[in-house]
Amino acid sequence: MNDTTKLYPILSLRDIAVYPQVIVPLFVGRPKSISALDKAMDNSQELLLVPQKDPNITDPEPDALHEIATFGRIVQLAKMSDGTVKVLVEGIARVKIAHIEDNGECLVGGFTGTWAMMLFSRAIGSMTARKRAIGTADALPTPLPRIWIFPSKRASIS
Repeated sequence: MNDTTKLYPILSLRDIAVYPQVIVPLFVGRPKSISALDKAMDNSQELLLVPQKDPNITDPEPDALHEIATFGRIVQLAKMSDGTVKVLVEGIARVKIAHIEDNGECLVGGFTGTWAMMLFSRAIGSMTARKRAIGTADALPTPLPRIWIFPSKRASIS
């Protein structure tokens, strides 16, 4: 999945980073962020969760966002009476932002990422869960293993 052609709405995050295989509740109040959530709900509930470099910026421009983000999906969305939105998002895979543009309503962007990155994210998530279950979460390999995709095999981790 080298997905640089499709544009996804961007939810810029202040003081938080969403990781793959993690479900996070967020309270959203900025107009562009609410618009990004609405756009994601209208399509496939997929979006890019991009941390801001400076959390004090209220209306971030594309250069105020990190280039590494998380491709995610909306699990649940509830509009509150005060105009804010409570949303549960699930991180799916770590991606590198290829480009960001402002379409007037919200920021949208494309990313470069492959199924190998998604498999790697899932492998690390399941490896962490397995090691946590047996009490050895601190024993994760450093650096994390590289994933290799071979035509004859699905995936192998070295």
